[in-house]
Amino acid sequence: MLVSQSIISGIQAIIHNAKEKAIRLVDYERTLMYWRIGQRIFEEEQQGIDRADYGNYLLNLLQIN
Repeated sequence: MLVSQSIISGIQAIIHNAKEKAIRLVDYERTLMYWRIGQRIFEEEQQGIDRADYGNYLLNLLQIN
Protein backbone atom coordinates (compact mmCIF):
# COMPACT_ATOMS: atom_id res chain seq x y z
CA MET A 1 0.00 0.00 0.00
CA LEU A 2 1.36 3.36 -1.00
CA VAL A 3 0.56 6.33 1.24
CA SER A 4 0.99 9.83 -0.11
CA GLN A 5 3.27 12.27 1.67
CA SER A 6 0.43 14.76 2.06
CA ILE A 7 -1.58 12.29 4.16
CA ILE A 8 1.43 11.60 6.37
CA SER A 9 2.11 15.33 6.76
CA GLY A 10 -1.53 15.99 7.53
CA ILE A 11 -1.64 13.29 10.21
CA GLN A 12 1.61 14.59 11.73
CA ALA A 13 0.11 18.08 11.87
CA ILE A 14 -3.02 16.76 13.61
CA ILE A 15 -0.89 14.97 16.21
CA HIS A 16 1.36 17.99 16.73
CA ASN A 17 -1.60 20.36 17.12
CA ALA A 18 -3.31 18.04 19.60
CA LYS A 19 -0.14 17.77 21.69
CA GLU A 20 0.30 21.56 21.70
CA LYS A 21 -3.32 22.07 22.73
CA ALA A 22 -2.98 19.51 25.53
CA ILE A 23 0.13 21.27 26.85
CA ARG A 24 -1.66 24.66 26.86
CA LEU A 25 -4.66 23.18 28.64
CA VAL A 26 -2.48 21.56 31.30
CA ASP A 27 -0.63 24.86 31.83
CA TYR A 28 -3.95 26.69 32.13
CA GLU A 29 -5.33 24.21 34.66
CA ARG A 30 -2.09 24.29 36.67
CA THR A 31 -2.19 28.10 36.79
CA LEU A 32 -5.83 28.00 37.86
CA MET A 33 -5.00 25.41 40.54
CA TYR A 34 -2.23 27.59 42.02
CA TRP A 35 -4.48 30.65 41.90
CA ARG A 36 -7.23 28.78 43.78
CA ILE A 37 -4.73 27.54 46.37
CA GLY A 38 -3.46 31.09 46.86
CA GLN A 39 -7.02 32.35 47.16
CA ARG A 40 -7.82 29.79 49.87
CA ILE A 41 -4.65 30.66 51.80
CA PHE A 42 -5.44 34.37 51.40
CA GLU A 43 -8.98 33.91 52.69
CA GLU A 44 -7.88 31.77 55.62
CA GLU A 45 -4.89 33.87 56.65
CA GLN A 46 -6.34 37.33 56.19
CA GLN A 47 -9.94 36.61 57.15
CA GLY A 48 -11.27 39.60 55.24
CA ILE A 49 -8.64 42.19 56.16
CA ASP A 50 -6.89 44.03 53.33
CA ARG A 51 -3.32 43.20 54.32
CA ALA A 52 -1.86 40.23 56.09
CA ASP A 53 0.05 40.77 59.33
CA TYR A 54 2.80 38.36 58.30
CA GLY A 55 4.12 40.95 55.81
CA ASN A 56 5.04 43.37 58.60
CA TYR A 57 6.46 40.48 60.61
CA LEU A 58 8.70 39.43 57.73
CA LEU A 59 9.86 42.98 57.06
CA ASN A 60 10.79 43.40 60.73
CA LEU A 61 12.49 40.01 60.76
CA LEU A 62 14.53 40.97 57.71
CA GLN A 63 15.14 44.43 59.15
CA ILE A 64 13.78 46.18 56.08
CA ASN A 65 12.19 49.57 56.74
